[in-house]
Amino acid sequence: MTEQAQNLLPCPFCGSNRVAVHFKRAARKEGYQAMCLNCKVGQTHVMHSTVERSAAAWNARAPVTAADGCSLSQLFVRPANHQVPA
Repeated sequence: MTEQAQNLLPCPFCGSNRVAVHFKRAARKEGYQAMCLNCKVGQTHVMHSTVERSAAAWNARAPVTAADGCSLSQLFVRPANHQVPA
């Protein structure tokens, strides 16, 4: 495994560093995909032929920035009065 595959960027959704590349078989396709082990978000619809290609795809994304001066944690916080419909 290359250094790039070992140095995956944190998850863009939850910020966790628990990211790994795994081998997957599904619907007549097989290959490698990166996935956050914390929130389970991952690469979908694309299977990469090598661990290194999967890691490169995971790491090649737009930088995460806060909008209008608010912090990233403020963007994903539910309001205190938020209720899930029954």
